[in-house]
Amino acid sequence: MNQKPQNQSKPVNPYADLAAADCHHWKAMIARVNEPAVAQLLVEFLDSEPELRAKRSGVYLAAHATLDREDQVRKAVQAREEKAAAYGRIVATVVRGAVKVVRLCFALAGTAFKVGSKVASEALQESASRRTSVAHPAPSVEPVANELTFPTTVPFEAQSADVALDVPTTGAKIIEWPPIVWPEGDRANRVATH
Repeated sequence: MNQKPQNQSKPVNPYADLAAADCHHWKAMIARVNEPAVAQLLVEFLDSEPELRAKRSGVYLAAHATLDREDQVRKAVQAREEKAAAYGRIVATVVRGAVKVVRLCFALAGTAFKVGSKVASEALQESASRRTSVAHPAPSVEPVANELTFPTTVPFEAQSADVALDVPTTGAKIIEWPPIVWPEGDRANRVATH
C-alpha cells in the first residue's frame, strides 16, 4: 500500500562529479556568487573547463550577471567622478577668471587714479602758474650798481618753498624758484599790483 512507484528515480546530485572537498568548496563559491571577486574566479574557472561550464551554466550565467552589475556600478561611479571633475574644472576656471577680472579692475582703477592725479596735478600747476605769474613793471630809474635786475614774469612752481611772499588780498603764498632777491621798493610795487 505504501509502495513507491518503480519508475521514480533518485534526485540527481549536481555535485556528484566533484570530490568531497571540492564539493564543499564549490558550494561555498556558489553561495558567494554575488560577490564580484568570487564571480570573477568562477567565470575564469568555468571558461577553462568547457564541459563543466555546460553542466554549470546557471552558475556561469549568475557569475556573468554579477560581473555585469559590478561593471555597471563601476561605470556609474566613474561617470559621476568625471562629471564632478568637469564641474570642478569649470568652477576653478570661473573663479580664476573672476580673480583676474577683479585684479584687472583694481589695476585699472589704480592706473586711472595715478593718471588722473598726475593730470589733475599738472592742470592745477598750469592754472596756478597762469594765475600767479606776475608781470613786473619796468623800473623807472636806472638800476644802481648794488641793485639786481629781475625778470618781467616769475613762473609758479610748487617744488620749492625757498622764498614765499604773502599776498595780502588772498592770503596765498607765491613760491619762487630760483630765489630772487627783490629790492624793497619793487616788492612793495609787486604786492600792490595784485
